[in-house]
Amino acid sequence: MTAVNTDLAIVSTLRQLPLFMGMSDMELKEILARVKCLYRKVGPGEPIVSQGDRSGSLWMVVGGTFTTTAYSADYDYSVTEYLHAPALLQIECAFGWQQRFTRTYKAETPCNLMIISKTELQQLCSDSLIFRINLLNILSTSLQKSRMAVWANAPKDMRDRLAHFLLSHFEYPAGHKVFKIRMERLAEELHTSRLTVSNTLRALAADGLLSVGRGSLDIPAAQLLRD
Repeated sequence: MTAVNTDLAIVSTLRQLPLFMGMSDMELKEILARVKCLYRKVGPGEPIVSQGDRSGSLWMVVGGTFTTTAYSADYDYSVTEYLHAPALLQIECAFGWQQRFTRTYKAETPCNLMIISKTELQQLCSDSLIFRINLLNILSTSLQKSRMAVWANAPKDMRDRLAHFLLSHFEYPAGHKVFKIRMERLAEELHTSRLTVSNTLRALAADGLLSVGRGSLDIPAAQLLRD
């Protein structure tokens, strides 16, 4: 692929990301020409970044499919989500007092990464009003959602409580997820009995919303849990 075709492909990919929404092809080409970007390839099964790694930059997956895994504070349960490019990787970790990834990202297929340093990111914010507004919108929306979640009414029905617990642990509200958790721990988190949890999971499985394995829940389409 020629350099021109490569640039066009990257421009097309960037336009799909909310951070570059509203920018013309000319603006995106100027960014690619002016901003120093680090490009990296990651093979299948290799980590893109691991929990605890320093961020301090804008990380983007611009090609391939990958997973993201998050762990409970005591590492007793975890959630793995299956995703595809293009995607931003925890953009909030580029700023603030906690500039380390809180999730592990791993390539499922060959992945192409595009990384912009904080210095270049600050310059980009200074040069582009659209980019600056998009960045503020992303960070503000994330903050607003987290605050609204605290004040949301708690579900009373066990089925809804279980669905809410699962959904609240997802970074992305749709797609394939694997929740690794012991039945006893799930019952503790929901303040109910193991039998009640088992019966509720059985009902969800009967509706095709998930499948139950040994210490794991396989959820093919998380968005359906909201219905």
